[in-house]
Amino acid sequence: AELTELILIDSPDVVMGNGPMRFGQLCLLHIIETDIMNATQCWLSSNVVESLETRSVTIHLKLGPSFEFTCTPNGVSYFDVMGLASIFEHTQGHNWNNKEGWCKKDVPVKDWFGVTLADGGRHMHSLNLAENNLVGDISELSKLDKLENLNLKYCEELTGGRGILRNLLPNCEIYT
Repeated sequence: AELTELILIDSPDVVMGNGPMRFGQLCLLHIIETDIMNATQCWLSSNVVESLETRSVTIHLKLGPSFEFTCTPNGVSYFDVMGLASIFEHTQGHNWNNKEGWCKKDVPVKDWFGVTLADGGRHMHSLNLAENNLVGDISELSKLDKLENLNLKYCEELTGGRGILRNLLPNCEIYT
């Protein structure tokens, strides 16, 4: 019998290389990280994600105590979901003025406050978090490499260098 479901708990190294690609019948990959701050640093490599998506493998993420999301081959990109979760954690998302929908497993990313998707709902197009009490490091935004519009007006407590964002997101129109 072939393995069809794989659960990884606090073990990102298993997935970083060619791990899941050798499981030809894999249909569902669960990634569970108990500490979201560590989890957002542990990315699946793009070749592994592409292989999983090509084979229609669903990736179910459970990061920290509050973030749970399922990435399907037809849904929002795994990398965009991880990027958004990282932004939420690194800018004190639980204290935002409006965090409607963010990081709730039953709310699709397209319904998260300030998020606009493109490419049939696969990738981030714009992110509008102006006047939303973001506090912390904004360098995590660089993970949203397909982002075209970013509005962070009146978010005065951000660190990480807005000028750096312009270098990291060269194709993005940034409002600060």
